[in-house]
Amino acid sequence: MSTTTHGEQLLPPKDPSDIVDYALAFDGDGFASGEAITGTPSVVVDAIGGDASPIVVGAIALSGTPARTVNVFFSAGSAGNVYVVRVTFVTTGSRTFQRTFRLPVVDL
Repeated sequence: MSTTTHGEQLLPPKDPSDIVDYALAFDGDGFASGEAITGTPSVVVDAIGGDASPIVVGAIALSGTPARTVNVFFSAGSAGNVYVVRVTFVTTGSRTFQRTFRLPVVDL
């Protein structure tokens, strides 16, 4: 089993009061023909010390045929913070991938 990690990607900002879903597509990430994401991906947001309202990870689902998009809901967050979001998933080819994103929270 191999693990692949790439550089961080910047997500569009969200407002602290938003409950919003992001579709994180991984089509161009070295999948073999017909290979898909399997199971439920892990989505972890790094803690920021002293944060009064950290980002909350909600529902996580897969989409696409084959499944190569992770849909995840985020809520809360403190304006002015940029959160590090780590998504880890396993494929039907028994490979593990980890992707890191930055999610800014701003008053919109």
